[in-house]
Amino acid sequence: MANISTYAADKLLDALLRDIAYTSTHTYVALYTTNPTMPAGTGGVEVTGGSYARVELDTALAAAAAGSITTNAVLTWAQATADWGTITGIGIFDAATVGNLLAAGPLAVSKSVLNGDTFSMPTGDVTATLS
Repeated sequence: MANISTYAADKLLDALLRDIAYTSTHTYVALYTTNPTMPAGTGGVEVTGGSYARVELDTALAAAAAGSITTNAVLTWAQATADWGTITGIGIFDAATVGNLLAAGPLAVSKSVLNGDTFSMPTGDVTATLS
């Protein structure tokens, strides 16, 4: 991931330095056709319609090590029942719908998703690093 959101940064700082608990139940990957401006997380256009839904992420992550965490499973979205457009980036949210954007970043290569396509990201394609 290229950027952590201001929301997530504030939660981490409060948890680490002020002993204010932060609990996230699940995380989800959203697909964007226009990437949000980070770290504010504004202005992005998430895919809608055509059987699109965010994919749960937390169950597809290996344990964090050396300040990094990476997917250890393939992430696969439902088959598109309409054109989704060109996917340019992803965002990580704390809810399956709406919720708070935790981090976002561009794809290495944009991908057009048309009616009938199934979008997936191979194991290891999503990595988040804090330093």
